[in-house]
This record gives sequence, structure tokens and C-alpha cells, in this order.
Amino acid sequence: MTESVRKVVLGLPQAADVRIHDVLLTDEGLVVTLKKAFPGHTSLRETHEEMSELERTLKSLIPELARVHIDPEISNPD
Repeated sequence: MTESVRKVVLGLPQAADVRIHDVLLTDEGLVVTLKKAFPGHTSLRETHEEMSELERTLKSLIPELARVHIDPEISNPD
């Protein structure tokens, strides 16, 4: 279960900025918690839009996905 979610996430364009924190199987289906890094200058609106798009994409690629929680984080400057 976790491995199949990991493969889908790794196939996403933004995979380098996304980490799987938890995958749970509930009565509703899979519940996935992710952490996604954003540059510090990203606006709240942009952050929300990107997280919503990520959730929609994952739900379309993983039909048994009931919920997606995404925790935004500020990425480390290189």
C-alpha cells in the first residue's frame, strides 16, 4: 500500500518537493499525509492552489484514496 503510493508520488513532476509522512488504510479507504516544501516567497494563495492540485492529481491516480492531508513546509534555501 505505502509502496504503491510512493511510486505514484515519485512519478509526479513535483516529487522532489514531496515526502510521504504516513499512509493509513481506514474504513473509508486510504488516507495519505504528505509534506510539501515551498519556497519562502510563495504566497498563501499559491501554496493552497498547488496543494489542491496535488490532491486532485493523487485522487485521480489512486482511486482508493479517501483523503489527502498535505502539510506545507518552507524549503531550505540552497
